[in-house]
Amino acid sequence: MELKPKGLNGEVILVIISVFLYFTSLGGIGSIISRFSRELGADTFETGLIFSLGPFIGMFTRIPSGLMADKYGSKYFMIFGGVMVTISALYASTISEYTGVYIVRVLQGISMGLFISASIAAISIYGYIKYLTHLLSYRAAVISLSGLIGPLLTTYIVDHVGYREAFYTMALFGAVSALSSYMLPHKKSGVERGSGGRILEVVSNRIVITLLILPLVNGGIFFALNSLLQDHVYTLGQPSLVIGRMLFVVGLIGMVSRLYAVKLIDRIGSINTLTTGIIVEALGVSILTLYDGAEIMLHLAASLFGGGIGLTVPSGQYILLSNVSEDTRNTATAIYASGFDVGGTLGVIGLSYVASIYGFEASYTVMALILASSGSFLWISLRRVCRSYSGG
Repeated sequence: MELKPKGLNGEVILVIISVFLYFTSLGGIGSIISRFSRELGADTFETGLIFSLGPFIGMFTRIPSGLMADKYGSKYFMIFGGVMVTISALYASTISEYTGVYIVRVLQGISMGLFISASIAAISIYGYIKYLTHLLSYRAAVISLSGLIGPLLTTYIVDHVGYREAFYTMALFGAVSALSSYMLPHKKSGVERGSGGRILEVVSNRIVITLLILPLVNGGIFFALNSLLQDHVYTLGQPSLVIGRMLFVVGLIGMVSRLYAVKLIDRIGSINTLTTGIIVEALGVSILTLYDGAEIMLHLAASLFGGGIGLTVPSGQYILLSNVSEDTRNTATAIYASGFDVGGTLGVIGLSYVASIYGFEASYTVMALILASSGSFLWISLRRVCRSYSGG
């Protein structure tokens, strides 16, 4: 596969470096935090509640930060997000009771609300809009690359050294991410309207509102899987590195599919690419119902889930950013990504409850059904809405 780095400039490269370092830190901490909670005495449902705090807090910080980022620039919110994830890791290294993990997840939720939507918009602000599909795929690919490194490194350190050293390492990645964002020049979208006008424009956009089902579902499944699989592996008596290897596979396959998403969007369209990805995700999650400790099943599921995510993320972001005005991109991505927070909060709590009552296999079955039905809904609804917007 030939890949030409179209649209890259020094500013975009800095954004991508910051994104890579940030998600390495966030994903590395996320890959051990549920197991850490269990080892400190939390049960399955309490662990789910702890994990759900990240997206829950992000839900309240993301939209205000998006509005302010349109006004003042994405750079500052990326800096603050990197600082907050660093503080969360440093605090995690000091706690000895699982109640302290609630605070860690609150800090991470603030961090996610500040950094993630601002970094999506930064790609379009510092880069050229005509290369948007390529730039979003590059960003998505380095997030997958961070998934190769962060969880594998963190779980290895936990198994061979300890939790404290793992948290110190992830704090270092977060701090360097903040430094990379600081090196960006100041640039904003040139917004002149008030926040009310920008919010009204975004929420009255039928494409944006229809598309919100994607982050709602993907957020719920992603956060629930991250938490429940750590718990599942712990319950089976396996080392934490099992999760590290599984997330390595998710990241590796996801990185390849995110880069290929550019060609697929050009060939079959963004809507078809998005819904194809969701169906592949559903197949991957359904395989987890067969997982009984054999890592081959875990890796097969990870390959399909990672491949599906690699298609849905850049295609969803492309549909979003290509259908909103330039001065509302931070606002639009904040509202869009808040769906990820809402879905993540409800998904982790609901699916952890299902797992605690009916077992892990039942929760995986529910996830697969949700994905399959949402894929069908999006394919039908987005085609109808986009056709009406284009006048045909």
